[in-house]
Amino acid sequence: MNKLVLFLSILFLFSCQNTIDKPKDKAAINQLLNQWHKDVADYNFEAYFNKMTNDAIFVGTDASEVWSKNEFKKFSKPYFDKQQTWDFKPISRNIYFDKTGKT
Repeated sequence: MNKLVLFLSILFLFSCQNTIDKPKDKAAINQLLNQWHKDVADYNFEAYFNKMTNDAIFVGTDASEVWSKNEFKKFSKPYFDKQQTWDFKPISRNIYFDKTGKT
């Protein structure tokens, strides 16, 4: 499960909008990821999905669960409406950048 959370977080970072001014600002990345997880735990549908770009891809817990943003919104909406979403709590998080600082 921990590897899955890490994987999903990495995918999210690659698909998130340009809300981080300095690519090497690890604190900003952590804050963004923590808020993203809080949004879903608090059933905040709009805030959760507004942090994803329109071309974002969400990978679930099963290899067959690969959705576009719109597909995942449709799938998730009933869970948000029933207030039965998920709540990820990071145990540890490692953020690395390539030499350009862009990835």
